[in-house]
Amino acid sequence: MNKKINSSYETAANVFTAFDIAQPLKMFLPDESLISVWEEFMTQYPIEWFSLVRDSRHTYGYLAFDDEAFQSWPIKGLAREEASHVEPEIVVPASLPLLELIPLFQESYFFFLLSRNEITHYVSFSDLDKLPFKFCLFGLFMELESQLVELLSIDNSKTKQYLSLLTKERLKKAEDLCTQKYKKETPYHLLLCTTFVDKKEMFMKSLDFKKDELPFESKNKTNRFFRKIEDVRNQIAHSDSILQKLRTPSELNVFINDLSNLTNTIANMKDKALI
Repeated sequence: MNKKINSSYETAANVFTAFDIAQPLKMFLPDESLISVWEEFMTQYPIEWFSLVRDSRHTYGYLAFDDEAFQSWPIKGLAREEASHVEPEIVVPASLPLLELIPLFQESYFFFLLSRNEITHYVSFSDLDKLPFKFCLFGLFMELESQLVELLSIDNSKTKQYLSLLTKERLKKAEDLCTQKYKKETPYHLLLCTTFVDKKEMFMKSLDFKKDELPFESKNKTNRFFRKIEDVRNQIAHSDSILQKLRTPSELNVFINDLSNLTNTIANMKDKALI
């Protein structure tokens, strides 16, 4: 039976909660004019997309920046007249772990957070571009790279063979770094000085590893997925938006699942090799 590794992604995504990436809700009284709500929206940068309409006794609903009531001029009416009802399906606990929140974005682009029986914040799919989730996602990349290192270093003589699969230029860069970091150059130390792309190249080029065990239909699809990993890793490393590469909740969830399956498969290859 294939075992599932206890990934650092799952650990981190269970530590961070919806509240850690959420935004506070602006509150408006029910008899406040819509124009004043609009003006308040426009003073915020970046724009706070949602606001709550409530008084001390009752929550009337919420207003969103793109509501139809704000799309024509002049803006008329009262906040309570245009507020949308807060359906139970779009309310989650503020303590909900990110691990459980992320799949929910396939059902709704945003959620309101319930804290001590009060709705106080909201969280949207775009909030996954914040540091807590990037940290969780990077944990998956580190887990994959760690499994590749273990697989490629089971046998010292094999490690030398895998390193020979790199281009002269890539191997020279690893050797230069190894000289700086370690007193003695060994195949293992040299392997540690290769990049993620180098490790991927060694893994894909070696005939020792059965590519048909990987969770993809073809070698081309495997290579395309590795390139996507590189793209998303680079976005995080350069503090850029990961949502430029993973644009929808469905695409993000498929990516996470595929990445987890790939990591687990490589971990199982390593375990078989050790038997």
